[in-house]
Amino acid sequence: MNNINSQYITNNKEKLQIKNFMNMDREKQLKQACEDFEALFYDMVMKTARKTVSNDGIIKRSFGEEVFTEMLDSKFSEEIAKSTKGGLKDILFNQLKATINQSYNQDLKNKAGKNYPGIMA
Repeated sequence: MNNINSQYITNNKEKLQIKNFMNMDREKQLKQACEDFEALFYDMVMKTARKTVSNDGIIKRSFGEEVFTEMLDSKFSEEIAKSTKGGLKDILFNQLKATINQSYNQDLKNKAGKNYPGIMA
């Protein structure tokens, strides 16, 4: 009997470790997606801001200069998103994490209710 209990505890610990690993992986992916979204947002802000600046200077801007400026703005946006704390990515991450965890827990309850009819979902 003792062997069965220890086996049950070991199996549950392994399941919990796997679940924690999966949650960490999901959180890492979610953080990256939120950071990418923030970078995209800043990139769009920079493009919009550049459109407000007049290009009627002495020297006309070349196509190469425009491409370089867009690439530079994109890189700046990525760096801003990486370096900011408490910005858009953190707000999005906290909101989406709570929503995803709530949805995940509800799915587990629903599955438990289907597998074990005595358990209420």
